[in-house]
Amino acid sequence: MARTGRIGRQPDEGRNGVEPDAQGNVHYSSDPRDFGWVAENVPCQTACPAGTDIPAYILAILQGKYGLSYEINREVNVLPGVLGRICSRPCEDQCRHGWPGNGDPVSICHLKRSAADLKNRGHRLKESLYGPSGKKVAIVGSGPAGIAAAHDLSLMGHDVVVYEREEQPGGMMQYGIPEFRLPREILNEEIHNALRLGVELKTGVTIGTGEGELPLSQLREEYDAVLLATGCMAPTELPLRGDRMGEAVGKTGNVEYGFEFLLDMHRGAEKHVGKKVAVVGAGFTALDCARVARRLGGEDISIHLRTTEEYIPVTRDEIQEAKAENISFLGLRTPVALHSDESGALASVEFIQNRLGGWR
Repeated sequence: MARTGRIGRQPDEGRNGVEPDAQGNVHYSSDPRDFGWVAENVPCQTACPAGTDIPAYILAILQGKYGLSYEINREVNVLPGVLGRICSRPCEDQCRHGWPGNGDPVSICHLKRSAADLKNRGHRLKESLYGPSGKKVAIVGSGPAGIAAAHDLSLMGHDVVVYEREEQPGGMMQYGIPEFRLPREILNEEIHNALRLGVELKTGVTIGTGEGELPLSQLREEYDAVLLATGCMAPTELPLRGDRMGEAVGKTGNVEYGFEFLLDMHRGAEKHVGKKVAVVGAGFTALDCARVARRLGGEDISIHLRTTEEYIPVTRDEIQEAKAENISFLGLRTPVALHSDESGALASVEFIQNRLGGWR
């Protein structure tokens, strides 16, 4: 049977060439054969973890309907302007335009951002609301998962309260990603829009059993449901020779984990780096740390990779922007030891040479 979804758009704003009916409803298929067809013929949408209707929002952009394109994105992702800047873009790897002989993939992520940036400044969000359910839900954590859950639950008529340990909502978006990559006015506007339907946000509240902390048991007593969306607020340890947990990192001066470096900086701590900076890692955090170090006065900045830059899990754009800031990439090396000087500060990093394995 067809599944009907209520949308708040005028009947002349169709999707994928299919117009809503006279009541403003769009009918979605629930036939498994249609899902199979989409999986085979729209690989970009299948690759998207949220299942965003990519062809529809690109068509809306082509028609100059930026607000509609933004709304199509927002049906499954309440932070389109944010994702248009920081998404890892698994859809583009599967885009049919990037298949052999077809050229380059469509810049799907940049199109998402263009819809968010080019929509009318006074664009009015239109959402369907359920009646009050009388149920109360507590959400612990205001990162992307907590924000999305709060938005959806408020639409369904539940009373939602979000508890956040930090002073600002957003989680890693607020405290882990530099502002030059994610402007805070964009982030804060979309968080506000996601929570505007009656969600209560309580910041500076830690859920736990310590002094001054709010016990989880109390939330379970006061609410009909509790959702834990605390994320992963811990760095990955750096295993060293004879030191599998990387304890030397905390004992060596001028060395810290990149996650903690960014977290402290966004909490307001004044950070300093030397003229020569080495970053060990291959993800977005590594590149963010290197680019932040450049802005803090670092001159000779290098990123050290176990593999080569062709295989690191970041976008080509991020690599190009880092290189444009004269940050170098040194591949096929694994750190095995940190050597300190007499004062306990880092003097050198010892690496061993790698080679690409057969699975590459």
